Amino acid sequence: MGSIMVLWWAASWRRRMRQRDRKTEESKTELKMDLKKLTYFYGCITREEAEQYLTNSGLDDGLYLLRESRSNLGGYTLSVVCNRRFYHYHIAHQSNGGYAMDNGPLFSSPVKLCHFHHLNGDGMCCALIIPCSRPPGVLARASFFDSRKEKNIRDHVARTHKLQGMELEGYVVQHRSRLEREVAETLHRSMSWFHGVIARREAERRLLEGSKPISDGKFLIRERAESFAISVTHKKKVCHYMVERNSAGKLFVSEGIIFDTLWQMVEHYKSKPDGLLTSLKEVCPAPEPAYCSPEPPSLYIEEDLLVLDHENELGKGNFGSVVRGILKRPTNDIMVAVKMLKQGDEVDAMKADILKEAMIMQKLQHRHIVLLYGVCPGDPFMLVLELAPCGPLNKYLLFHGVKITVPEITELMYQVAQGMEYLEEKSVVHRDLAARNVLLTDKNTAKISDFGLSRAVDSDCYQTSKAGKWPLKWYAPESIEYYKFTSRSDVWSFGVTLWEAFSYGNKPYSDKRGKDVLKFLKDGHRLLAPPASPSFLCDLMARCWLTCPSDRPSFKTIKDEFTSYMKK
Repeated sequence: MGSIMVLWWAASWRRRMRQRDRKTEESKTELKMDLKKLTYFYGCITREEAEQYLTNSGLDDGLYLLRESRSNLGGYTLSVVCNRRFYHYHIAHQSNGGYAMDNGPLFSSPVKLCHFHHLNGDGMCCALIIPCSRPPGVLARASFFDSRKEKNIRDHVARTHKLQGMELEGYVVQHRSRLEREVAETLHRSMSWFHGVIARREAERRLLEGSKPISDGKFLIRERAESFAISVTHKKKVCHYMVERNSAGKLFVSEGIIFDTLWQMVEHYKSKPDGLLTSLKEVCPAPEPAYCSPEPPSLYIEEDLLVLDHENELGKGNFGSVVRGILKRPTNDIMVAVKMLKQGDEVDAMKADILKEAMIMQKLQHRHIVLLYGVCPGDPFMLVLELAPCGPLNKYLLFHGVKITVPEITELMYQVAQGMEYLEEKSVVHRDLAARNVLLTDKNTAKISDFGLSRAVDSDCYQTSKAGKWPLKWYAPESIEYYKFTSRSDVWSFGVTLWEAFSYGNKPYSDKRGKDVLKFLKDGHRLLAPPASPSFLCDLMARCWLTCPSDRPSFKTIKDEFTSYMKK
């Protein structure tokens, strides 16, 4: 009865979410129509341009105009005159779809917010009295993103979901809000000024070569550990500005303006220096391709090719620790994660097995599997892996909570299913699939990691002679009781990982010790699907946890079911 109630609640919750999403899309369409009718809406203009328009209109108290925010996705700015001074009020687009100024009341659109403040100043410098209408022939200016987003959205859907024609258009209509944000946050990767991961010296070489005389303001953007750097020429030298992230993940230079995206920052500093020594004037184009995943090097890596950041520890465990590092390459340097094994007799005995596993991993080339660059058999013994800056899925979900939507979680788990289907095809049994071992290279991209327990098997089954330090709460009954591991036991673990994802990072069986889980399962009990789980995933979890391994779906079946669901 309890599980029936959970399924009913989940179905009801999904209906409400669909209704909310539909209303959100409808309100966004209405908003665009309303803004086009407003003579005092100027589109994406700068602060200086707004002040010039207000000056030209007389600088009367209560004179105002509305413009699109150049730093906040979906936000607006209200520019107002009072006592011949200019005031600029940021209108943020809230997570619930509404609009509000700092600690102010919530409105369904910036138009209604303006109407409210026309009647009541309510904390502003003065009430909105006179709309500053656009001069004849002046249209609201489209943003840098608006002129590119339609093509980029469709390219993104075609690439990630393999859709075309009417199926693609239907998907875009249904998921436009999410797709617009995803594309906006990754747009920089397609820009000619984005050079990916290159060293500071390489940035300087690219900026200074072929420029005679060297002009001020030639720039490029390069990628750093968790953020970026602006490299720009000034007085025949190259200046480097570190782009930092605040606690909310937003971008800023020094103590300057905070931006949602990198391209918004670039557009801002193109218009004025605003703290930099020069504005960004001339693009230094990146060599083609501007951004791509590098090919892995040979298995062995010389120790002097690694630069380790011991103060920036990514994780720690029984094996040792993981730190950030830079792998030096002939053409460019790559940011990596370096797993350093602790010293001791136990690790010495493990090295032969680790090398065998490294040989397996190096053959795995898939967009949703963490790439192994190689091993460094120095002291300590090191594995050099692709860096995933956003960390493990469980911690990411625990930190961000319900800000991560159900469709976003579904997409990430779809990617995990794709990676596991690839392992299944390669006859590789992971044996440690869990949300802690799903890493995020960014908020939209998941990669399977930690192959410390994995094995390539010649037959359908891998069997050990004894148990080890195993994550029993993620293991199928046959793995706990008989030490048998197959792709279908990985399917069981995938079901638990689904449960973790839609529980927003909570731990499974939190009220039980590992050794008590087997009895719980043999008595016929299972985890209850989290309320946030889409109905098809509630059913999928139940089938992942069927007692007989052959009754469980394959990863190909799981991936195909995700694909069908994502097309709806």
